[in-house]
Amino acid sequence: MSRRYPPLITQAGQQLAAATADLAPPQRPTSRMLQTVDGAVRGRTVEFEVDTAFLESEAKLKFHVTGPSRTEVHAIPRPAEKTHLVTFVPQDAGIFSLRVTYNEVEVDGSPFHISVADDPKYVPPAGDASKCVASGPGLSSCVENQTACFEVDTSRAGFGRLTVKMTGPSKAEIVSHPPPIDASSIEDVGKGPSKFDYKPLEAGEYNLYICWSERHIPGSPFKVNVRRNPACQVEDKVEQCLEAAKKVLVPPCDGLRNGTSRQWRSFLVDARAAGDGAVAVSVQGPTRCDIELVKQNGGGSSNNNNSLANTSGLGAVATDRMSGLIEVRYRPDSTGKFVMQVTFNDIQVPESPFTINVAD
Repeated sequence: MSRRYPPLITQAGQQLAAATADLAPPQRPTSRMLQTVDGAVRGRTVEFEVDTAFLESEAKLKFHVTGPSRTEVHAIPRPAEKTHLVTFVPQDAGIFSLRVTYNEVEVDGSPFHISVADDPKYVPPAGDASKCVASGPGLSSCVENQTACFEVDTSRAGFGRLTVKMTGPSKAEIVSHPPPIDASSIEDVGKGPSKFDYKPLEAGEYNLYICWSERHIPGSPFKVNVRRNPACQVEDKVEQCLEAAKKVLVPPCDGLRNGTSRQWRSFLVDARAAGDGAVAVSVQGPTRCDIELVKQNGGGSSNNNNSLANTSGLGAVATDRMSGLIEVRYRPDSTGKFVMQVTFNDIQVPESPFTINVAD
């Protein structure tokens, strides 16, 4: 069963209101729970004491502050008072978090949040942008609709704020991933590189701006070449083929509805508005059906008779591939229903397939 003690937390030498805190069992960290420090202002030293009377080893106690900007924290032991004086100077307004570990384990209640107010007259010291280092494949190239990543190390740049933005043919939202928090090495939180990723929606040339305290770091702005996604290229090609096939016309005529056994009938296919491509015609029916394609714009006739006997009625008879204005001639060997398919670049044209009733 845990015991309960009032924590000793003071600011600027004055004791704050006491609150009840749980003291963990011996196998758990024994540092007391901290209260949020009030009255902190940007650019001024935040100072408070932590009761460490129950610590067995001072070397096992560690402090770290994270927040809107990089901040160094100092903890001065006071053996006579059995406390630690913790100080840091916030360079930005906002919420800062004090993390405390004992024996490489974060104490109960940590992180402890400290609200820092703004001071419009305060000018923070400028960091050294030249000491920032950016790395990663996302600084030079990527593929549209795929995530690219990079990281920025500001550990030697002093105080400052890291800003990252990207401009180009499309919006590319940049997502920041702060250094991960690991209880086994929490003293290094915030000291590692910051990681970023983004996903551009279109191919093209982009500019990636990385600044530390409003100054470009080495290499910024980075020129990023976003390549076309092969999957998108395939989709675009399919879309183009679909649109082209829609432009192929098969004018209504009697030859599309009725045929005569062992006699030639015909109909026209107009693919002149569809652009580059090829018209193909195939037929299914109860028996063999010969097909010929005759080009009407002076290109001559395709008369290879690429037809096959179809005794089962389930096979398809393919024709030559042509483009332009084409007369399709067919001659069925028997009566029955024959299904004629007309495609452009292997995509069915409007109204296809056509059902032809063949009589004697």
